Amino acid sequence: MNDGLAYEKLVPAGRAKAIGVPWSSEENEALCLIAQATHKPFCDVAPFVRNGVLTLEDYEKAVKKGLTPPTEEKAREIAKDKFQDEIKTTGGKKKKK
Repeated sequence: MNDGLAYEKLVPAGRAKAIGVPWSSEENEALCLIAQATHKPFCDVAPFVRNGVLTLEDYEKAVKKGLTPPTEEKAREIAKDKFQDEIKTTGGKKKKK
């Protein structure tokens, strides 16, 4: 995908959700509102929004509890590990539901 955007710079700065994936309007609005209300940069708020925190109240609860969402790199690593574990257990075959 080459849409002319430098996602490798935008994602760490919190300006894009992931490489090739812009924020949805709801996520973008949450990111802007939380960053503005807390006086924190997008790069500090973005991991929370990536993990479903879309209101200032939820953000404050998460911070109060000491929750720290994984960075995008850590989330990718976790997903990769889960995928590899699933391949080992299922032999690469889809599970029947």
